[in-house]
Amino acid sequence: MEQLKSRKLWVTIISGILVTLGEQFGLELDGEQLISLGLMVAAYIGGQAAVDHAKVKAEVAAGVDQLKLEANTIIAALTAKLQEVSVAPAANGVDANTELA
Repeated sequence: MEQLKSRKLWVTIISGILVTLGEQFGLELDGEQLISLGLMVAAYIGGQAAVDHAKVKAEVAAGVDQLKLEANTIIAALTAKLQEVSVAPAANGVDANTELA
């Protein structure tokens, strides 16, 4: 349903209808006008696609930045916990740094 909101889709449909049914509506387009219409539609669709691409690229970059922030938070928490465990004396009297035979 989201695709029906696409301006690119509607511009394509309407221009296709104009070209196909143009003569019935009294719209007589010669070859040069058809080419101009086609180029305008293609330019609009290309420009809108570039804008859409930039928007998605920005959203992905923001998501990556958020993931990096979360990963750094997790790493900091794990590092702190590891330091806490390494410094704490062994509760059972066994040194964690001693190799087992």
